[in-house]
Amino acid sequence: MNLSRKVPLAFAMALLLTLAAGLGGLWAVGRSLDIFHAEVQQQVAHERAVAAIAQHFKTQVQEWKNVLLRGADAAALDKHWTAFVQEEKAVADGAAWLRSDLGETHLQALLDRFLTAHRKMASGYREGLEKFKAAGQQPQAGDQAVRGADREPSQLLEALEREIATLSAATASNAYAAGQRAAGWSLALMLLAALLGVIIGVLLSRAVVRPLMHAIDMAAEVARGNLARTIRAAGRDELARLLQALAHMQGQLRQLVSEVRGNAEGVAMASAEIAQGNSDLAARTEAQAAALQQTASSVGQLSETLRGNAEHAKQASQLAQVANEVAERGGQAVGQVVQTMQDIAGDSHRIADVTGVIDAIAFQTNILALNAAVEAAKVGEHGRGFAVVASEVRGLAQRSADAAREIKQLIQASAERVARGDAQASQAGATMNEVVGAIHRVTALVAEISRASDAQSSSLYQVSEAIDRMDQGTQQNSALVEETSAAAESLKGQADQLVATVGVFKLA
Repeated sequence: MNLSRKVPLAFAMALLLTLAAGLGGLWAVGRSLDIFHAEVQQQVAHERAVAAIAQHFKTQVQEWKNVLLRGADAAALDKHWTAFVQEEKAVADGAAWLRSDLGETHLQALLDRFLTAHRKMASGYREGLEKFKAAGQQPQAGDQAVRGADREPSQLLEALEREIATLSAATASNAYAAGQRAAGWSLALMLLAALLGVIIGVLLSRAVVRPLMHAIDMAAEVARGNLARTIRAAGRDELARLLQALAHMQGQLRQLVSEVRGNAEGVAMASAEIAQGNSDLAARTEAQAAALQQTASSVGQLSETLRGNAEHAKQASQLAQVANEVAERGGQAVGQVVQTMQDIAGDSHRIADVTGVIDAIAFQTNILALNAAVEAAKVGEHGRGFAVVASEVRGLAQRSADAAREIKQLIQASAERVARGDAQASQAGATMNEVVGAIHRVTALVAEISRASDAQSSSLYQVSEAIDRMDQGTQQNSALVEETSAAAESLKGQADQLVATVGVFKLA
């Protein structure tokens, strides 16, 4: 069912339930009012009628007393007796109407007893009037004749009044209870209608809000790039069609993202391969250019070196002669060095003996300081200062021993180096003699080298020109490769950015 029908139908059901609850409450209240009008009002009328009868009855008795008290005057007698008869008739008429309206049998019987007693009282009062007149309007005669005549009807009337009041109170109580029950039923129906309205609202909310929340969640997931979640679309209303449209959109977007991701990954892989190839080519080209440049530089340096070798060779011959003389003087100097080294070695042995004595003194001092510390510890608090001094002495002895050992090690090392220097000086003397002979042979070789260097210098000049031309071409190729590599890197960066952008989406 569509929402355009579902929502109005739900509201119509809620309104119908509310209307039913209201009509039920009105019916219950109307019924209570009918009971109040039919029964309570009737009982109130009965109470009023009894009260009126009682009032007329009391007035009738009072008029009889007025007859007795004022009967000496004929006009007053006639007036009060007429009033007595009127009140009697009013009591009889009121009792007759009340009996016709009473529905309870026991009340009718009680009223009949009252009427009988009232008629009997009326007869007694008439006899008392005759006696009153016969006695010459003596009040005692009339009163004596009717004494106690009004007691029975008065008691019966009071009993009837009490019974009617009791019945009226019971009827009012029943009407009140019926009203309460009506109000309770009305409240119960209203609560039931409200509860059913809430249930309908909850069901309608679930039927509408849940699909909407699901649609919102799915839209948020798609916005975050998650295309892997499944969209459930059940039903044929507008929300179901919305979810179906979202599912279709998700499927189309998933297919599009999948294709774009595949193409982007392919472009990224190809651009990475191109960039890697260009990078390798650029590295090799740069290495080749650097090698050619280094080769050209080396060849130029070699050419310059060869041109100078001839002059150097001539000068080398002269220097070789001078070197021979210097070598002879060096041999003599080496002999003197050997003698000096031997003297130093003897002094080193004597210094070693002195350091041994210092080491022994430091060891003994350390032992004495240790004993002093032990004795100071035995003394306790009084020997604390001495213990501190002993500890300092022990530290100084330890430092002296360490310094003596270091000096001994240094002297031993110096003695070893002096011994090695002595041996090397002896070897240097022999070597200097060999150098003199070698210098004569070097002079002849230098002359040959000078002639060969001239020939090599001419050939290296031609090679240097060829390498310069190769270096220029290689540098141009290197610049072109760098431009291609920069373009490939830019393409790779764009492809990576595209892959990262599409990578936000999550596919199943």
